[in-house]
Amino acid sequence: MRSRARLGLAVAVGVCLVTGVVAGWAANATAAIPRGSVAEVMFETGTKGPIGDPGYAVVNGWWGHEGGPKTGTTYFSLNAANSQGVVTTASVAALHRLLSDGGSFDKLRVAFVPASSDGSTERPRVHAGEPAGEAFTWWTDMGMGSAVAGSRTANDSGTFVSTQQQWDKFWHAGRPVQAFDSRLVLHDISDNAVSATPEGTSIMNAWPAGTRISVVLYVSAGYNSELEPLVKVGPDGRALSAWLTLRTVAKPGDPVRTSAGYRVLTASPGEGSKLVNGLPPASAKFDPKPVSTPSRAASPSTTSPTTAGAPTSSGATTARSSSSSGHGAAFMWIWIVIGLVVIVGAVLLLRKVRPPFTLPSRRPHP
Repeated sequence: MRSRARLGLAVAVGVCLVTGVVAGWAANATAAIPRGSVAEVMFETGTKGPIGDPGYAVVNGWWGHEGGPKTGTTYFSLNAANSQGVVTTASVAALHRLLSDGGSFDKLRVAFVPASSDGSTERPRVHAGEPAGEAFTWWTDMGMGSAVAGSRTANDSGTFVSTQQQWDKFWHAGRPVQAFDSRLVLHDISDNAVSATPEGTSIMNAWPAGTRISVVLYVSAGYNSELEPLVKVGPDGRALSAWLTLRTVAKPGDPVRTSAGYRVLTASPGEGSKLVNGLPPASAKFDPKPVSTPSRAASPSTTSPTTAGAPTSSGATTARSSSSSGHGAAFMWIWIVIGLVVIVGAVLLLRKVRPPFTLPSRRPHP
């Protein structure tokens, strides 16, 4: 009985090894672009503005205080590199086609939602004329290439994020001029009183630390009479959008700024590999290269583009990602073999300890 128990335990260990390794490898292999996002949103910083090269992406940062000196602005950007990791005129054109933005990044606006596992909050069902605050949980009138700037003042706040309810009240109050105090509470400038109709909340304390938030770039369809972006309706009745997911980080020693920083959870391997002390080097610049042969047009899709001219989930790190995937597969097979050896070894050991099992002989029918 003990031998059988040992055999059962060894088999269980081997099966767990094989199953766990396969499951872990599969999960790691699908961790780049969020499910349903047509492109890869990313953050950038530096004096050159967005470059579109994922090698310059910021994956662990602070709103308006990027880089080692903590002075860099935070730009909303997109991976515009092709499968060779180069930003070209063709890859930028392909990105426009994927986003269905009509060839202009100016139509992209920024929203924030609680992160979902299936893209349902990031790409909601919308109707014609629906404002951003109704389609998404929070919005700000910023877009692709817009910058969140920080300051050294006590009321450092970054930018506003607003709910629909906040914006409606602010608008109907006549859009009073407001300013944050050191605790990020909005005051009306007219009388310095705490505002009863705040325009929104500072991005630096909009959420508790550790909250999973998706930052969405969606295609807009102009503005309504209250100067709020309208969400363009896609062919399937959903918003046309791309996004990244992050986890908020509190500023150390500051109980007020609970979401002053972020950690991007959907970054591709190698993102930010070209940064020096958290900032792009002086040689970095946005300079799309023309290609000798036109790339095949990429049609809008809910999966990562794979054509030669289209942006990829890894951009400049495509080769590194492929290499990592190859190493991951190799390790997976090594551990599978180890698991099988454990199982086979247990069986052979048991056969040495006691005779092999035999089926009981059938009794003849009387």
